[in-house]
Amino acid sequence: YVMTGQYDKGILEAERAVELEPNGADAHMFLGMALKYADRAEEAIPNLQKAIRLDPHAPGLYLNLLASAYRDIEKYEQAMEWAEKAVQKNPQNVLSRQTLCSIYSLADRMDEARAQAAEIMRIAPKFSVERLARTDPTKNQVVKMRYIDALRRAGLPD
Repeated sequence: YVMTGQYDKGILEAERAVELEPNGADAHMFLGMALKYADRAEEAIPNLQKAIRLDPHAPGLYLNLLASAYRDIEKYEQAMEWAEKAVQKNPQNVLSRQTLCSIYSLADRMDEARAQAAEIMRIAPKFSVERLARTDPTKNQVVKMRYIDALRRAGLPD
């Protein structure tokens, strides 16, 4: 639902998943993801943190979502910590690298942002900021464009 802009339905379904499986890491991750994309990043963070606690071998996606939630509320130090962990977990993951790239750019650490941009282009030579902007389901367009513009400033192509 979230990916199609039906944020309230997505959140309701994810809340139901948490009710059905309160100790399910994936259920908490999906609720956190739905809240993050629905412009409720502050609420997403505890759910994403709980998902990581419930799964000590949490996939990089969990870490990346937590990093992007912190980024969305402009807490760049916490965002960097989690994005760096996500990249360490899977160095070939473009999503984690783009999150880290955007955070470095937003934190005005441009050398590091450009280094991440170069890695993204090495891993995915056809990467396009414009394509990402079209497919990213973030509800709040100001938040979305801040992150998209940060990728452009780091040197990623449209």
